[in-house]
Amino acid sequence: MAILAVDESIYALLGFNANDFVTGKISLQSRFHTDDQDIAAALFSTETNTNSRSFNVRLRHADGRIRCIKGYYSKVMLDNVLILDLLLQDAKSLWQPQSQPSMMANFKAMMDNTDDYIYFKDRNHVFTGASQALVKITESIQHWTEFLGLTDYDVFLEEYADIYYSLEKAVFSGLNVAHDIQETLLQDGSKGWINNRKYPINNEHGEIVGLFGIARDITESKQAELALQESEASLKESHKIAGLGSYVFNIQNGTWKSSDILDQILGIDDNYERTEQSWDALIHPEDRAKAKHYLRRRFAAKSPTFDKEYRVIRPNDHAERYIRGLGRLVLDKQGLPLQMHGTIQDITSVRHELLNEKRAILGNQIVGALALKQRKIIWANTAFETMLGYAPGELVGVPTRRFYINEDEYKSVEAIYADIENNNIGHAQHEFVRKDGSRIWLGMSGAQLNKETGESLWTFVDITQQKLAENELRIAAVAFESQESMIITDANKVILRVNHAFTDTTGYSAAEAIGNNPKMLNSGWHDKTFFTTMWDVINATGTWNGEVWNRRKNGELYPEHLTITAVKNIASEITNYVGTATDITTSKAAAAEIENLAFYDHLTGLPNRRLLLDRLNHALLYSARHDKDGAVLFLDLDHFKTINDTLGHDVGDVLLQQVATRLTSCIRESDTVARLGGDEFVVMIEGLNEQGAEAATQTEDVGEKILAALNMPYQLAGQEHQIGCSIGVALFSDHKQSLDDLLKHADIAMYQAKKSGRNALRFFDPKMQASINARVALEADLRVALKEKQFKLYFQPQVYHNRQITGAEVLLRWQHPNRGLVSPYDFVPLAEETGLILPIGQWVLETACQQIKAWENNLLTQHLQLAVNVSARQFFQPDFVEQVLQVIHQTKINPDKLKLELTESLVLDDITDTINKMHQLQKVGVRFSMDDFGTGQSSLAYLTQLPLDQLKIDQSFIRNISVKTSDAVIVQTIIGMGNNLGMEIIAEGVETEAQRAFLQAHGCPVFQGNLFSKPVPLEAFEIMLK
Repeated sequence: MAILAVDESIYALLGFNANDFVTGKISLQSRFHTDDQDIAAALFSTETNTNSRSFNVRLRHADGRIRCIKGYYSKVMLDNVLILDLLLQDAKSLWQPQSQPSMMANFKAMMDNTDDYIYFKDRNHVFTGASQALVKITESIQHWTEFLGLTDYDVFLEEYADIYYSLEKAVFSGLNVAHDIQETLLQDGSKGWINNRKYPINNEHGEIVGLFGIARDITESKQAELALQESEASLKESHKIAGLGSYVFNIQNGTWKSSDILDQILGIDDNYERTEQSWDALIHPEDRAKAKHYLRRRFAAKSPTFDKEYRVIRPNDHAERYIRGLGRLVLDKQGLPLQMHGTIQDITSVRHELLNEKRAILGNQIVGALALKQRKIIWANTAFETMLGYAPGELVGVPTRRFYINEDEYKSVEAIYADIENNNIGHAQHEFVRKDGSRIWLGMSGAQLNKETGESLWTFVDITQQKLAENELRIAAVAFESQESMIITDANKVILRVNHAFTDTTGYSAAEAIGNNPKMLNSGWHDKTFFTTMWDVINATGTWNGEVWNRRKNGELYPEHLTITAVKNIASEITNYVGTATDITTSKAAAAEIENLAFYDHLTGLPNRRLLLDRLNHALLYSARHDKDGAVLFLDLDHFKTINDTLGHDVGDVLLQQVATRLTSCIRESDTVARLGGDEFVVMIEGLNEQGAEAATQTEDVGEKILAALNMPYQLAGQEHQIGCSIGVALFSDHKQSLDDLLKHADIAMYQAKKSGRNALRFFDPKMQASINARVALEADLRVALKEKQFKLYFQPQVYHNRQITGAEVLLRWQHPNRGLVSPYDFVPLAEETGLILPIGQWVLETACQQIKAWENNLLTQHLQLAVNVSARQFFQPDFVEQVLQVIHQTKINPDKLKLELTESLVLDDITDTINKMHQLQKVGVRFSMDDFGTGQSSLAYLTQLPLDQLKIDQSFIRNISVKTSDAVIVQTIIGMGNNLGMEIIAEGVETEAQRAFLQAHGCPVFQGNLFSKPVPLEAFEIMLK
């Protein structure tokens, strides 16, 4: 196409003369921007267009800069020639400032104060407004108003302006928003990035008349993004160098993704299915269960990280590889596992190296080695197991705390772990406890294997001998100045050195001793043979020790324990002698005192039980060997407690000392008098006649002599006092009897002497032992009876003179499975003595109350009152009242149907306590009867104080009522006294009609005895009621 004419104003627009275009020197099409060649093509095409059209285009000025042009064109055919009429205008020249002052003011205020990059352009890409913030990304603009009437090509570099223009073309073409992130230069010359969005501005007809744009500075976020990309690239390169493969495991759908490096490690390609099952298939069969169990535990604990080593089998070459997997668990908002991210490294070569090292260490017979995890043993080599005395494999899983002698020693190793963390290695020495409890010193060095898992490797060397040597040196350094006297001589026994203890013991200074012979200490106590023998032993064995007497510098003799040791050189020649001595003056005196305390009574000086048993054992052996009898006399002073309590223990001690003196004077020197304790003494006589009768006579003579001596008056506290003693004798003639049995027999005989009236002598009779054995057996049976409920209650009616039953006394009976019915006279005294009367009495009380309750609703029995005997031991329990009240409460009986029978002796033991308890129980309705009245020594004054409801006349008076006038008078007196005091009278033991008639005639209304009924079981008693 040829240019026919060009207006001269083209120069102002593009910087070229009109003639340049007419002559063809300058091609207009060549001035079009590269991105606007489509517009040029349309303009210069052969297509006709008679209507005028507008367009926007970028043309390059002669100065090389781009100008935004607004153009109009039309094409017409004249004489078959296509004519292009083209009008070009500088787009900036078309911009007109705002004419409305108020709108301009608001616009200006917004542009001045916003932080966003905001701008407005007209349809020709010319700025019609801009924010002050936009100035930051330009080089020449100082205020936003300077943007007005300019294009991007006037403000920015062409490469940036091209981008902006392209976006704006898209907007003007109808795009709702054009967006891009562009790199730009900031005012300080640094490179920045902006996020640029452009939106169309439409007039009221919907025509696009311009655009507005918002751009934000995203330099910081972009730099962070680039840094992250660079970091990821670096990480990827590091992974490549380190051989780290990465993966992401989607837990919810069981799929996973892997990096190229991980594919190489696992021996898989892109075609390998990536599912949970395919992952499990890669794991070595022997490690699969452990690996999956490890992951399940980490999932369950929601542990954020995990670290596990295991083996895989590569599918491509079927090779076994060791891998280490590190990972992080990602949880969703509910705390459930969502994904695993992690890396995997091939550690096969490291494993092989460690295995080789481990084999070397394990096979080492000198250096012990341990691999620990959290201070528990993973494995140990043979050397370490041998050091501590354990069998192969026995230490696996054992905490190392076992080896340390105490907790402080164990905790001190934490400092070594700190050294390992700081310096990669730590060293220490510790005394360890071996399996058999012995100790061993070990030098230990440790290094860290895995910080996260707490794995470490330790080596140990036995330094026990070194420690012993060090200890011996220390001991040697201080031992010479110890508390023991020490002396060193040469081979000729010339003193070379002594210590301070030697000077303190002997009185000789070092200067006085050195150069002399140890003979300077000779006491003359030992003869020449003693010293010859001593040196013969030293020369033969290298040492001697024993007790010697020496002389101090002041002439005083003293005993010492001496040890002499010969010191030899490599050639086994004696070079020195070392003597160590301890002054045992004090210890010998203490030993004598200890022996005295151990074998003698400190008060009387007599042999004690220990020495007596020793001598008695010898006496039994002597008796068996020489066919001689002997005797043991067991003595117990009569009424010694009274003197001790009334005159005081000091006077009692004086009495015991005098008794000891008199006993000693009554026997031969070959016999023994011993004090067992308290007021008990034993006399042992040896060498009696082998004939039993004669031996008994000899013993009786000695016993009578002792009784006579001890019956003599004693001067105590300025007054004369007299006591006696009871003596039990047991003879012995051989060694068949035990010491305990012999003393027991004498003790039993002594109690028989006391029972016979005291101040007497009795010989042991085997019948006594039989009686005691029977008593022991009865006691055992009694305890079984209580446990197995062998006791029964019998009922003896209490009746009026018309034989109407008013109640009954309950009497205890024992139905023994083998003995049959045991009499109360046989077992009640034993129960009293052993304390079994307490649970038995409680049982009787409970059973009687239960029976009262059972009779409560029966017209024949509801009036009956039951009398229960109460023992003294039971009554004087502190909680006796509470026990009775508790039984009444539990059984819910009417308390006035319960009558407690107390004996006179019981009542008088503690009259105040008795009255108090009776009043407490009488308040609730319990009745009281005094049993066996008339047999004791009760005071009438006491009797009037006691809240008694009934007096029971003892059967001993009833039995002789028609025989002895005195008994009849006593009975009448009791009846009269009881009636006068308002007490009911009952007579027990009524067996004849004459007795009943007498009692009734004299005012006794109630009777009890075999005349009416013997004690009978419950069933028989209830039949009587009918």
